[in-house]
Amino acid sequence: MTAGLDYNGNKGFRLLSINERLNKGEVLCKATLALEYGVTQKTIQRDMDDLRAYLAETHFSESEVAIKYDKARNGYYLVRFEREWLTNEEMLALSKILLESRAFCKAELDMLLSKLFTQVTPYGYSLNM
Repeated sequence: MTAGLDYNGNKGFRLLSINERLNKGEVLCKATLALEYGVTQKTIQRDMDDLRAYLAETHFSESEVAIKYDKARNGYYLVRFEREWLTNEEMLALSKILLESRAFCKAELDMLLSKLFTQVTPYGYSLNM
């Protein structure tokens, strides 16, 4: 959170923040989120329900993207359809092609690789679930 600003009472900020963290691949614990945002666990549960409803409205099916709960990790995580993410192997292959092409200057190459890295699965492996 931004230092000096108190967003705890702002549901919109809380939802955006939770969504962003899920998109980054974080596993989020309801109790921890409740403490961080100064709300109850029931409020966090409603937030997750709201995010699920949003995803259901904006995506064709649950097979594209869904918020799941993992008992073993005691938290919520975002599942994306595998084709939306690059595996580490695919990223390595694309990086090699870009580097060997010599078609880009260093700044252009850095920018392209940086953008590609954001498309790599946060789990580091294929998501065959």
